[in-house]
Amino acid sequence: SGITVAVVAAFYASGAQLQSDFDAFNRAFGLPAAVVEIRYSADSSGETGDGQSGRAVDSWLLEVTADVSWLHAVAPGAKIVCVLAPNAAITSLMQAVLVAAEKADIVSMSFGSAEFDTQTALDEVLRASGKCFVASSGDVGGTVCYPSASASVVSVGGAVFHRNPVNGSVFSYSAWENGGGGPSLYTGIPEWQKRFSPIATMSGDRRATPDLALDACLSPGYAVYDRAAETFRGICGTSIGAPVFAGLLA
Repeated sequence: SGITVAVVAAFYASGAQLQSDFDAFNRAFGLPAAVVEIRYSADSSGETGDGQSGRAVDSWLLEVTADVSWLHAVAPGAKIVCVLAPNAAITSLMQAVLVAAEKADIVSMSFGSAEFDTQTALDEVLRASGKCFVASSGDVGGTVCYPSASASVVSVGGAVFHRNPVNGSVFSYSAWENGGGGPSLYTGIPEWQKRFSPIATMSGDRRATPDLALDACLSPGYAVYDRAAETFRGICGTSIGAPVFAGLLA
């Protein structure tokens, strides 16, 4: 308690249904009730922006529902703020991240785009905020995405844990083959990675991702309420890792 964590997602339409789906998750798993504070990075017109399809909006609703649900499961006492961008463009999403940094101590980002040559300027803005940022490394094996590649964030990748089917104990683990990661195209290696000489050698003095990995291939998946199916479904991937680790930090 006393910590505020923000999750960032796209499309204003997601905000209207998020709370009821979040409530369904909490009731099903015996978690304390909580209110997700909805904020908008620009106006609150409720438009989805850029003519995006209903399917795209539904996909983002499922994403943000998973984010707030599992953040709450890990840190049930934390206050949750959801900041919604008008569309899924990386510029819109990162503007929402800056709004989130004004509202929260920790910001979770379960999205990513291809790297771009001006990303380091944005890194400095994130660092200057003094807040903690957590980003998913992506679900395309060996591919680096932004903001995971930022030197101002904790990059969360994916791992596979092999468990005893009888008691669930872990007997081995490995990297998830679909997890994003590798050396950044544009961001140089940060000072805190230089302390580990193998990283500099393997990355060619570039910012290496991810920094850590959480279970991305949990069977049958992390439960999330799917409004379209009116039931729970399991999801996998590094997207769930960002809010879970944000909860651990909280």
